Amino acid sequence: MTFRFHALAMELESAVDCVHSPSATSDFKLDMTRILVKVINQCWDKEKIFIWELSGRFLKANALFISRYLKEIQREVSSNTHVTIKQLISSYADVKLSESLLRQFIVDKINSLVLSHITTSRVSFLAIGNSSESDSNEDEKFLSQFCWNETKETLESKLVEVVVSASLPSISSVTEVPRLFRRTNREVPCKPSEYVNGILQPIQTLYQSVRGGNQEELWKSIGPKIGQELLTRYKAQMDQVLTSVQRMEESLKRLKKVKGKNENDNNDTKTSMHLSDDDKIRRQIQLDFELLTEEIRTLTFI
Repeated sequence: MTFRFHALAMELESAVDCVHSPSATSDFKLDMTRILVKVINQCWDKEKIFIWELSGRFLKANALFISRYLKEIQREVSSNTHVTIKQLISSYADVKLSESLLRQFIVDKINSLVLSHITTSRVSFLAIGNSSESDSNEDEKFLSQFCWNETKETLESKLVEVVVSASLPSISSVTEVPRLFRRTNREVPCKPSEYVNGILQPIQTLYQSVRGGNQEELWKSIGPKIGQELLTRYKAQMDQVLTSVQRMEESLKRLKKVKGKNENDNNDTKTSMHLSDDDKIRRQIQLDFELLTEEIRTLTFI
């Protein structure tokens, strides 16, 4: 029996060496997931491997296989700095699907063991919790060992991190707005800046990818987090720029006062015909922020 388990373990181990290898079938995104489901099914093959008298050990082997699978995904996500959005979505989809399939599969097996008068101690020794609980809870106690939710949360956090990081260079572009208007005699801005599209592009790409993969639950979890983080990062940069603009404006006013000049003689002052350079800067940032907020709220419902 040990040799049989070892052969299954080696097959799974060869698959986890390449976490993101695409599945050889259309049932899963990752081949590692296909192999996991395959080896667990083989564990319970009565003709080739399964032995009723050693049912507890077979359940323990299942636990080891599933834990190895989930831990490897977590390790890969945490350590791989070049992981892509597509790879993360594929991993999430497979973790969710494998959880659904294997939970039901194992529940059925445990119920079958109980109904076949296999002693509950052989099942419960693997469980977490009070062994005095009713047999009907054996499946949940056993399944509670696996970090399905922890793995999904790890993937969600990484997706948020990747998308926000991709938007940061465009967010910092708001600091260039004053340079575009100060002493350039530009017209009063009437449309948002191009850099706003750069901020939105990563989250829009993720949104389309998630929808294409039928992972609406994933989007409901991470969409608002990404949107809120982008707005928070942008507001921080925007406040710095507006504070700098205000300080510059006050500095110029003090300088003109010292020189005894009338504000109306300066090109940067507001008249009945045009806005000052500082007001143009504020107007441009306002347009940018309004578009960014509107698009993010449309995508994330925050």
